[in-house]
Amino acid sequence: MSMDEQKAKIIEFVKGLDVGVISTVTEKGQPQGAVVEFAMTDDLEIVFNTFTTYRKYANLMANAKVSFTIGWEHDVTVQYEGIARELSGDEEKKYKEIFAQKIRTASKWDAYPETRYFAIKPTWIRYNDLNKQTKEAFVVKF
Repeated sequence: MSMDEQKAKIIEFVKGLDVGVISTVTEKGQPQGAVVEFAMTDDLEIVFNTFTTYRKYANLMANAKVSFTIGWEHDVTVQYEGIARELSGDEEKKYKEIFAQKIRTASKWDAYPETRYFAIKPTWIRYNDLNKQTKEAFVVKF
């Protein structure tokens, strides 16, 4: 399967989901996970928002490396690692639009001044489908 076919398979699976688990690390190296709403771009970037008062925001400011887990029903999952960046300016506007197209209630968070948007650029993705007699799994490295 070509890399373009792998990317298409990931996007097709993820487009039906809007919640995942992001894992970040504290300055002292302690792992922390959180359930977040998200969207995915055609370049496999994950877009999400958070508040500056949440633990994950402080963690991301100290260490931008994250992991993200998508799907757990029906034996299909995407395990994702990448580098998160806080969005601003025109880039934030572009990604907020992508997020709002997927998460229809997203605009309610814009009323809070502590809301921040992030995009995660993938470094490694594993797709697993254990539904088939011969499981389908592949890794995409960037």
